[in-house]
Amino acid sequence: MAVKETSAGIIPYRESEGKREYLLLLYPGGHWSFPKGHLESGEDLVETVLRELEEETSISSASVQIDEEFKYKFNYKYTHDNQLMDKTVYYFAGKVPDDAEVTLSFEHDDYRWLAYPEAKTKITYQNATKMLEKFHN
Repeated sequence: MAVKETSAGIIPYRESEGKREYLLLLYPGGHWSFPKGHLESGEDLVETVLRELEEETSISSASVQIDEEFKYKFNYKYTHDNQLMDKTVYYFAGKVPDDAEVTLSFEHDDYRWLAYPEAKTKITYQNATKMLEKFHN
Protein backbone atom coordinates (compact mmCIF):
# COMPACT_ATOMS: atom_id res chain seq x y z
CA MET A 1 0.00 0.00 0.00
CA ALA A 2 1.26 3.47 -0.89
CA VAL A 3 2.04 6.10 1.71
CA LYS A 4 0.13 9.31 1.05
CA GLU A 5 2.13 12.53 1.00
CA THR A 6 1.09 16.17 0.44
CA SER A 7 3.21 19.10 -0.66
CA ALA A 8 2.49 22.65 -1.72
CA GLY A 9 4.41 24.94 -4.02
CA ILE A 10 4.36 28.31 -5.69
CA ILE A 11 4.96 29.75 -9.13
CA PRO A 12 6.81 32.96 -8.19
CA TYR A 13 6.66 35.69 -10.81
CA ARG A 14 7.59 39.33 -11.11
CA GLU A 15 6.54 42.02 -13.54
CA SER A 16 8.95 44.70 -14.60
CA GLU A 17 8.52 47.17 -17.45
CA GLY A 18 5.52 45.24 -18.74
CA LYS A 19 7.37 41.92 -18.84
CA ARG A 20 6.59 38.91 -16.65
CA GLU A 21 9.36 36.60 -15.46
CA TYR A 22 9.13 33.34 -13.54
CA LEU A 23 11.54 32.15 -10.88
CA LEU A 24 12.90 28.64 -11.42
CA LEU A 25 15.17 26.78 -9.01
CA LEU A 26 17.79 24.16 -9.83
CA TYR A 27 17.50 21.16 -7.52
CA PRO A 28 20.56 19.02 -6.64
CA GLY A 29 19.17 16.18 -8.78
CA GLY A 30 19.60 18.44 -11.80
CA HIS A 31 15.96 19.35 -12.44
CA TRP A 32 14.49 22.85 -12.74
CA SER A 33 11.19 23.63 -11.09
CA PHE A 34 9.39 25.93 -8.67
CA PRO A 35 9.73 26.11 -4.86
CA LYS A 36 7.69 23.53 -2.95
CA GLY A 37 7.71 21.56 0.26
CA HIS A 38 5.79 19.52 2.78
CA LEU A 39 3.08 20.93 4.98
CA GLU A 40 4.14 21.39 8.58
CA SER A 41 1.82 20.76 11.50
CA GLY A 42 -0.95 23.33 11.70
CA GLU A 43 -0.20 24.95 8.34
CA ASP A 44 -2.64 25.43 5.51
CA LEU A 45 -1.53 25.23 1.88
CA VAL A 46 -0.94 28.98 1.43
CA GLU A 47 1.06 29.23 4.66
CA THR A 48 3.21 26.35 3.40
CA VAL A 49 3.97 27.94 0.02
CA LEU A 50 4.86 31.28 1.60
CA ARG A 51 7.14 29.62 4.17
CA GLU A 52 8.80 27.45 1.52
CA LEU A 53 9.39 30.42 -0.79
CA GLU A 54 11.02 32.38 2.02
CA GLU A 55 13.11 29.42 3.23
CA GLU A 56 14.32 28.47 -0.24
CA THR A 57 14.87 31.94 -1.78
CA SER A 58 14.84 34.46 1.13
CA ILE A 59 12.02 36.38 -0.59
CA SER A 60 9.91 37.78 2.25
CA SER A 61 6.56 36.02 2.50
CA ALA A 62 5.00 39.36 3.53
CA SER A 63 5.92 40.82 0.12
CA VAL A 64 4.16 38.12 -1.94
CA GLN A 65 0.69 38.62 -3.43
CA ILE A 66 -0.97 35.21 -3.87
CA ASP A 67 -3.17 34.99 -6.98
CA GLU A 68 -6.47 33.82 -5.47
CA GLU A 69 -7.77 32.74 -8.90
CA PHE A 70 -5.10 30.09 -9.51
CA LYS A 71 -4.81 26.75 -7.74
CA TYR A 72 -3.38 23.70 -9.49
CA LYS A 73 -3.25 20.11 -8.24
CA PHE A 74 -1.50 17.03 -9.56
CA ASN A 75 -0.62 13.56 -8.30
CA TYR A 76 2.24 11.21 -8.97
CA LYS A 77 3.71 8.06 -7.51
CA TYR A 78 7.34 7.31 -6.78
CA THR A 79 9.41 4.93 -4.70
CA HIS A 80 11.44 6.05 -1.69
CA ASP A 81 13.40 3.54 0.42
CA ASN A 82 11.48 0.66 -1.23
CA GLN A 83 8.17 2.28 -0.22
CA LEU A 84 5.59 3.35 -2.79
CA MET A 85 4.65 6.99 -2.24
CA ASP A 86 1.42 8.57 -3.54
CA LYS A 87 2.10 12.29 -3.66
CA THR A 88 -0.41 15.12 -4.13
CA VAL A 89 1.02 18.56 -4.87
CA TYR A 90 -0.93 21.82 -4.78
CA TYR A 91 0.47 24.89 -6.49
CA PHE A 92 -0.41 28.55 -6.25
CA ALA A 93 1.01 31.55 -8.08
CA GLY A 94 2.43 34.57 -6.32
CA LYS A 95 3.63 37.94 -7.49
CA VAL A 96 6.85 39.07 -5.85
CA PRO A 97 8.34 42.57 -5.91
CA ASP A 98 10.33 43.18 -9.09
CA ASP A 99 13.37 44.13 -7.00
CA ALA A 100 13.22 41.06 -4.72
CA GLU A 101 16.69 39.69 -3.96
CA VAL A 102 17.13 35.92 -4.15
CA THR A 103 19.47 34.13 -1.76
CA LEU A 104 19.25 30.37 -2.20
CA SER A 105 19.11 27.90 0.66
CA PHE A 106 21.30 24.79 0.79
CA GLU A 107 18.46 22.93 -0.98
CA HIS A 108 19.18 24.46 -4.40
CA ASP A 109 22.17 24.94 -6.68
CA ASP A 110 21.05 27.84 -8.87
CA TYR A 111 18.09 29.98 -9.93
CA ARG A 112 16.90 31.88 -12.98
CA TRP A 113 14.32 34.57 -13.65
CA LEU A 114 12.98 33.67 -17.11
CA ALA A 115 10.35 34.94 -19.50
CA TYR A 116 7.57 32.46 -20.27
CA PRO A 117 9.04 30.84 -23.43
CA GLU A 118 12.41 30.22 -21.75
CA ALA A 119 10.83 29.08 -18.47
CA LYS A 120 8.61 26.62 -20.32
CA THR A 121 11.58 24.96 -22.02
CA LYS A 122 13.80 25.05 -18.90
CA ILE A 123 11.34 23.21 -16.61
CA THR A 124 12.28 19.54 -16.36
CA TYR A 125 9.00 17.77 -15.58
CA GLN A 126 5.92 17.80 -17.80
CA ASN A 127 3.43 18.28 -14.95
CA ALA A 128 5.18 21.55 -13.98
CA THR A 129 5.27 22.65 -17.64
CA LYS A 130 1.51 22.06 -17.99
CA MET A 131 0.91 23.97 -14.77
CA LEU A 132 2.93 26.96 -15.99
CA GLU A 133 1.03 26.92 -19.31
CA LYS A 134 -2.28 26.93 -17.48
CA PHE A 135 -1.28 29.85 -15.26
CA HIS A 136 0.36 31.89 -18.02
CA ASN A 137 -2.60 31.53 -20.39
